[in-house]
Amino acid sequence: NPDLVLQARAAGYRSAMLRELLYQERVLLDGWDKNMAIYPLEDWAYFRRLRAAQARRLAEEMPEPVRAILPRVRQAIREGGPLSALELKELGAPVRSDWGWLASLARAALESLYLAGELLVHHRVHTRKYYDLAERCLPQELLEAA
Repeated sequence: NPDLVLQARAAGYRSAMLRELLYQERVLLDGWDKNMAIYPLEDWAYFRRLRAAQARRLAEEMPEPVRAILPRVRQAIREGGPLSALELKELGAPVRSDWGWLASLARAALESLYLAGELLVHHRVHTRKYYDLAERCLPQELLEAA
């Protein structure tokens, strides 16, 4: 929990500070670096190789039920703005996740698109992640950066 780490290390820290940096000012990103991480926005380009590997995996290894709903998930977010798996629960039955447990089909699709860099965590409500298109959350020059 990043709040616990920051409370222990930064005098006067409040959890609203981190939410502002992540979801309003967008100078930090919820990211993936071997595990969930928070990193500076300008580091987005350095993870391009990992996002590309995940995109290839989506194309080659993704279970068919997940792959089949990706266009619907993209369209729902494009039209409806940031969404969580809860708003997409009608998409289908749970599937086995990479970690071995059952996950909703919507969650598996959202997390796959997130790991491929198509989606970003737009905001959180407690532990629930709401995803939006990366192109709506990041400056174009950063999306295109080598």
